Amino acid sequence: MAELTFEQGLDALDRRAWLAQLSALPVLASTVVAALLVLLEVNGAWSSPYYDTLEMSLLDIASWIYLGSLTISMVFIGMWIHLAHTNLRTIGFGSQEFTPGWSVLWFFIPIASLWKPFQAMRELWRRSTNSGATDGREAPPLMLVWWSGWIIGSIVGFSDYWNYMDAIAYAGEAVAAVCIILIIRLITQAQQSLNIGRAFE
Repeated sequence: MAELTFEQGLDALDRRAWLAQLSALPVLASTVVAALLVLLEVNGAWSSPYYDTLEMSLLDIASWIYLGSLTISMVFIGMWIHLAHTNLRTIGFGSQEFTPGWSVLWFFIPIASLWKPFQAMRELWRRSTNSGATDGREAPPLMLVWWSGWIIGSIVGFSDYWNYMDAIAYAGEAVAAVCIILIIRLITQAQQSLNIGRAFE
């Protein structure tokens, strides 16, 4: 694939941002539904029906829908992250520590996935919103909330039987889905502003 100019990269980033945000919506919907179903089940207010033909309950079905939508969403969000980092490298603003490829791959490396993806996203935000500079600013609260929700959803709950921790895990994933939609929008807009600034140089 030929290397894109910054302007072409921004056009492609807009398309990928739209797909990434759209793909996060089923994750948001499925996690909210699953969290509510778990709470109703645990409180005894409702019993999830069991479908013999599928050999799973409604809660199990909701969980599989969540996992499927999460997998699809991670593909589209990963594509957006990769291109957003690539755009910055095209104009000399790229991070030396986090390449476009590793900014995505860190999500799948055990142990390191607990902090490296957050650092890569923080670097992406800093360089996109500060004309390529890294001034040591802390990540914005929105990004901290996103990562907290992601970690809670990844390591809390999902035991052999439904309990309150499962509801907390799904709630964390729902919060993370809302935040990543906003983060994608803000960083994409910030890179568009970089292009406007370059036009007046």
